[in-house]
Amino acid sequence: MQFKMDRFYFAPLQGATDFIYRNIYNAHFNCIDKYFTPFIRIEKNTLRNSYKKEIQAEQNGITIPQFLSKNIDDTKFLLDRIIENKHSEINWNLGCPYPMVAKKGMGSGLIKEYEQIDKILDFIFKNYSINLSVKCRLGYDSIDEIDQLIPVFNNHPLHEVIIHPRIGKQLYKGEVFLEKLEEIIPKLKHPLVYNGDIYTPEIFNKLKQRFPNIDRWMIGRGLLQDPFLVMKIKEKSYQSNTLIEFYNDIFSEYERNLNGPGHLLSKLKEFWMYFAHSFPEQEKLYKAIKKSKSMEAYYKAINKFNINEFRNS
Repeated sequence: MQFKMDRFYFAPLQGATDFIYRNIYNAHFNCIDKYFTPFIRIEKNTLRNSYKKEIQAEQNGITIPQFLSKNIDDTKFLLDRIIENKHSEINWNLGCPYPMVAKKGMGSGLIKEYEQIDKILDFIFKNYSINLSVKCRLGYDSIDEIDQLIPVFNNHPLHEVIIHPRIGKQLYKGEVFLEKLEEIIPKLKHPLVYNGDIYTPEIFNKLKQRFPNIDRWMIGRGLLQDPFLVMKIKEKSYQSNTLIEFYNDIFSEYERNLNGPGHLLSKLKEFWMYFAHSFPEQEKLYKAIKKSKSMEAYYKAINKFNINEFRNS
C-alpha cells in the first residue's frame, strides 16, 4: 500500500524540533515535505535569541516559521521579523493547548474569539503577500467551537488548515474526535492537513482508509519515537545503522552548540524520552538515562544496553 502523492509534515515540538534537530534529521531521512518551527512569540516587545535563531538559521529550504499571537500589533511585529528573513510561508498557531499559553488567550485559548481571529486574518491578507496556514484544534472547551471558526477560515485565502482533532483542555491525551472531523471536512474550503496520534504505519493506514481524500499529514511525536516512520509508511527501504549515525550527529551538534555538559545532558534526556521507543527494553533504557547525573553516568547507561538492536515496528 503506497502513498506516493501524499505529503508529510514534521510537526513542531517546543524544546525538541529546533533548527539543529530539523537539519540533522533532514540530512539523514529525506522524506519530509515541510518542517515547522516551534512557535515564535513576542516577549517584552522583542524576540528572544532562540526565536531569532529559528528564523535566521540556514534551513533546508522547506521550513515554515510558526508564530503565536492574539492581537494585530504582535502579529505585525512577528510577521515583519519573519519576512525580513525571506520566508514566504508562515503558520499561525491556534492549537497550542498548554495552560501557560491558552490562559493568556493564545493558541487554543484564542479559538472561541472568532471575531478577533477574523480581524487578524483580515489584517494579514490586506498587508502581506504570503502563504499563510493555520494550525488549530476543534475547540478549547468543546469540539463544536470549530463550527463557528470554519466560516471565518473560509472567508480568507488560507494556504492550508492543519487540524488536530482534540480540544485544548485534553492536552495530548484522550479521545481523538474523528467523527467530528468527518463532519467538518465537507464544510472547509481549504486543503486540510491531519495531525494527531500517528505512531505506526498501521495507524496511518486506518486513517487513510477512513479519510481517503486527505493527502497531507503532520506527524510529531511519532517521528521523534521512530525516525523511520514516514519511510515505513511510504514503504521505502532503509538501513538500521542510519539511526545510530543520526543519534551520533545529534550528540555532536548539540555538544558543539550547547553550553557545557550539564546543558547537553539535559537536552539528551529530553530526546531519549522519545528515542528509547526505537529499542528493546525501552522503559529500562530511558529510566537509566533519566537517572544519569553526569555524562559519565550517561555513557554507562547507554553502554548497558545494546543500542545496535532496533524495534522494527
